[in-house]
Amino acid sequence: MRDRISTLSDVIIRHIMSYLTAKEVERFHKFLGFVDASLLRFCKLKFPMQKLRLSIGPLDVIGSSFHLDKWIGLAVENEVKELNFHLISRNTVHLPRTIELDDMYILPEAIFSAKSMSTLEVCGCKLEQPSVYAGFHFLKNVKLLKVLLNEQIVQILITECPYIIALV
Repeated sequence: MRDRISTLSDVIIRHIMSYLTAKEVERFHKFLGFVDASLLRFCKLKFPMQKLRLSIGPLDVIGSSFHLDKWIGLAVENEVKELNFHLISRNTVHLPRTIELDDMYILPEAIFSAKSMSTLEVCGCKLEQPSVYAGFHFLKNVKLLKVLLNEQIVQILITECPYIIALV
């Protein structure tokens, strides 16, 4: 199941984006393009990725979950060691009533195939059980803040990650 924000109609997304100034919208689209180009260039060089840190607000997630999934997938493919993903709390932002407070960005399944990752720090999103688990061989540090997850995810972390020294 995908997050409900990414399934909103274009009309609703445009309505939400209409609250932004043209300069903010342009800056956001330039940012998406810059990150896409930078990550793709980095990946073509086949450099292992030390760290990917993303801090994003809830309005930025609307219409950009495709990009977030892609960036996390590219980081995993390039043997990311540390992944820090922070979705800034909705409580600090006034959202239009068309978005329910329980809508959360769902981290892509690719995260569970991150074999080289040693640190995973996630805030403000949802982890769902993967269809296939193939990763976290070297995971040592896990910090999950305001993350919606189920007992199966906790079991995966406890039983499949022998090197965990910190689980917060």
